[in-house]
Amino acid sequence: MIKKIPVCILLNDRIIPLWIFTGISDMVASEGADITLIIDKMPVSRQHRSMSCLPGILMLRLIDKIDWLIFRSSKNYNSKRDVSQLHGLTGVVEAVTSHETGDEYKDRLTTLLETLKPDVIIKFGEHYLSKKAIRIAEYGVWTFSVDSDAKTAGFDYGFWEVIRQEPVSFSSVELIMDDQKACQTIMASVESTCPFSINKNRNKVFFRTSLFPRRLIEGLQASGTDYLARQIERFSDHKSQRSDSRTSLKSFALLRVVFMYLYRVSRFVINKFLYTDAFRWRLMINLSAGGNRYSIMFEKFSEISSPPGVFWADPFIVWSKGMYYIFVEEFVYRKNKAHISVLELDSNGLMTGYHPVIVQGYHMSYPFIFRLDEDYFMIPETASNNTIELYRCTSFPDIWEFDRIMMKDVSATDSTLFNHNGRWWLFTTLDKTGSVSGGSTELYLFYTDHPLSGNWISHPLNPVVSDERSARCAGNLFTDNGVIYRPAQDCTIRYGRGFSLRRVTLLNETEYNEILETEIKPVWDKNLKGTHTFNFDNGMTIIDVYDFHGRLSSN
Repeated sequence: MIKKIPVCILLNDRIIPLWIFTGISDMVASEGADITLIIDKMPVSRQHRSMSCLPGILMLRLIDKIDWLIFRSSKNYNSKRDVSQLHGLTGVVEAVTSHETGDEYKDRLTTLLETLKPDVIIKFGEHYLSKKAIRIAEYGVWTFSVDSDAKTAGFDYGFWEVIRQEPVSFSSVELIMDDQKACQTIMASVESTCPFSINKNRNKVFFRTSLFPRRLIEGLQASGTDYLARQIERFSDHKSQRSDSRTSLKSFALLRVVFMYLYRVSRFVINKFLYTDAFRWRLMINLSAGGNRYSIMFEKFSEISSPPGVFWADPFIVWSKGMYYIFVEEFVYRKNKAHISVLELDSNGLMTGYHPVIVQGYHMSYPFIFRLDEDYFMIPETASNNTIELYRCTSFPDIWEFDRIMMKDVSATDSTLFNHNGRWWLFTTLDKTGSVSGGSTELYLFYTDHPLSGNWISHPLNPVVSDERSARCAGNLFTDNGVIYRPAQDCTIRYGRGFSLRRVTLLNETEYNEILETEIKPVWDKNLKGTHTFNFDNGMTIIDVYDFHGRLSSN
């Protein structure tokens, strides 16, 4: 039995925000830590601002409140919970800080921590820690950027990112150093900023952050003392993105910022009336795109038109017996649901026919295909069924039979297999936030000796990517001159905005790393809004692109 890690969690109150409560609850449920809570109520510091800032701040407070009233959820990030509701804690210590000087407080807290001898100290809120206290825990003091950030004008993290239309919002866990000014990142994530709601943006970021404590504790249990050093190296390039004061709080300066925010939200509302959430996707092919695939002239690609009432997306190509077979998501607008179809193209790229091949009662997309011995297999996306499913082809390309469920009770998107060094590697994006954030932020990696064995081993660095700019797969992984490339979607601002090619520099049972090779956005056509799949076979390269689909459109 693996020994539990003794953890002390510092809180300012028994009543805490839901995201903190959830993080602690998850650690308790994992049974990986002996958790003692230390509750000390620190005096509230008050910021004094000039009267010239007051009207502007009141205006922003009004925007924040209205947004909360419209977009709050039953499980909001800042809903209050009482830690006494938690079961399975080792203990709860309530510290009394009244009538103490700063030094007396530090000495008492240090003595208490020395008595408890935690291996990890997790800090939420404001606490005065001496250098001696910081050195007590073997694995240090952890703090959270979304919690410890200097909040401009007192707004919670996630406010200014929406107001200033920043494309991404950051969160991280940091290891506090002796001087409490320098920190080292040990876990980080990047979320696409919600373009229209402050509260929705905060829910995404804060609930993502609530996943971090358990992951770190489980990593320490699995990998021991070297784990944090590896995490520090892994996130060495991460720059802690903190709120700043570059936006003046004076009323006149804020008017332009607020006007631009309201203008963007108004456009978003109008677009929701004019266009469907399902875009109008099209396929683009090129039969002369060989050679350097990273400098393809996409403006020379030709379009494959879909019939009225549907779109085709997520294309995967199989060249067989002198024909191109393109397996796609065929989305029917009237049903708001998709199935898998195959398009048949001759050697010149001319379509000779198309028809459905897999239809279920739930949405299906991303028909990833691989060959094993003489058989073709498909792993379509079936996230709406909370499964990863495998289908076997019994008569290519038309007849596909359900083979097995590879994973169940998972919200998995765009699962992609890759055979490398005698292992089969399964790349898939999993949503662990209960649909608060969605399925495009975190890439998980599993491996096995044989894809039909059912013995999928989770990679110790999971999630190997936590970044909505690059987590979700955008097609087959491939090798070029011995180098592995992973096409990856960029889902910031809106879904399917673009894709990139990521060069995989490390892929084994203990390590994973990738770096950006090139980014692709549909800049060759001003009418296009995005592209999110890249595949090729036998001289044909294919992508999908989209523009907005009008609610009154016949196609």
